[in-house]
Amino acid sequence: TASITFTGNGVSGVVYNWTATGDALTGLATNGTNSIPSFSGVNATNNILTATITVIPRANGCDGPSKTFTISVKPIPVLSNVPTTPNYFPVCSGKPVNFTPVSPTQNADITNFTWLRTAIINITPAPAGAIGTGSGIINETLTNTTSSPIFVTYTYTLNANGCSSTQDVIIRIDPTPIVTAKTALICSTTGFSITPADATDGDLIPSGTTYSWVAPSVTGIAGTNSGTNATSISETALTNSTNAPIDVVYSVT
Repeated sequence: TASITFTGNGVSGVVYNWTATGDALTGLATNGTNSIPSFSGVNATNNILTATITVIPRANGCDGPSKTFTISVKPIPVLSNVPTTPNYFPVCSGKPVNFTPVSPTQNADITNFTWLRTAIINITPAPAGAIGTGSGIINETLTNTTSSPIFVTYTYTLNANGCSSTQDVIIRIDPTPIVTAKTALICSTTGFSITPADATDGDLIPSGTTYSWVAPSVTGIAGTNSGTNATSISETALTNSTNAPIDVVYSVT
């Protein structure tokens, strides 16, 4: 805030005594004479801080009529629901990215908050143009076409009380495993083991992928077992008690 110097109607020897009441503003004294020195108002709250300045001129032992005015320091708008540790929201590929901004800033209206995201390789759909934009709530479904997590940054521009700021909301798009149908031809009393490989036969296998299944119940087949969080799909030995080939189908998640 620039310095303020008080002047009057030309009466000589006037002293302007002023006092500050109301909210305490950083750098502003509670009283003074003739002028208010410049100061940098810092508002670390979410509300508008206002000090009321009352000025009384005095000359020849007499007080003149008082005048009042206010000095307000507005808060910088912020979002309060952005994660810090970790500093992102995890979302599975193909699932909605749904974020509703919340701000504790006085008079904040999320419809006045705009956002943008830049195009990122291997994230679809790409924005129409180099940058996608929106306002208020983010509601998009993004797909990660790789087997590794990809971070997408939405940058909000926040506006409230005539002040603005920017704040990032980071989304980690985690890949969803894709396993195509597999076939194993085995002899009775033998087993099998299938370990899907990333980028092979149309498979998309993120690091740490595990497989679970319920033991199939098939007439004529013995030895099926369930699996939970296994690193491969396997059986030790399946026995066919008939004289014809039998298909055993495993539904794996």
